[in-house]
Amino acid sequence: MLASSVEEVFIKSDVTILSLPGYPEVEAVTDRFLAIGVKNKGVIDISTSYPASSKKIHVKFKAAGGSYLDAPLTGTPTYMKMLYEEYKAPSFILDGGLNMFKPSRIMGLGDKDSSEVAKVTYKNLGIEI
Repeated sequence: MLASSVEEVFIKSDVTILSLPGYPEVEAVTDRFLAIGVKNKGVIDISTSYPASSKKIHVKFKAAGGSYLDAPLTGTPTYMKMLYEEYKAPSFILDGGLNMFKPSRIMGLGDKDSSEVAKVTYKNLGIEI
């Protein structure tokens, strides 16, 4: 059964993985999630986003009882370096973990709780960390 809206996907899921064109779209979608309520819900954002935007979203989710992890899928060392410098330390780096996207990297950037949500989700998807 297909969902009729992004809100329906979010409501029916414990963890929602976003892959959107950029940070304006990510902000718009996560604002819709926040309007519904994010308590005990997780979002993993694998979009190529803007670090300041991701930090802002993370703060909003945490304050509302949810978790948000910026986990961009990227193969570009330059982008990875920019993210690392913005956050100072990644929660984890998944190097080439998604076979269909090789060579790829996913860097998890967020707090410990958000990182654990992502690690469990990736494990359930059969992705090794």
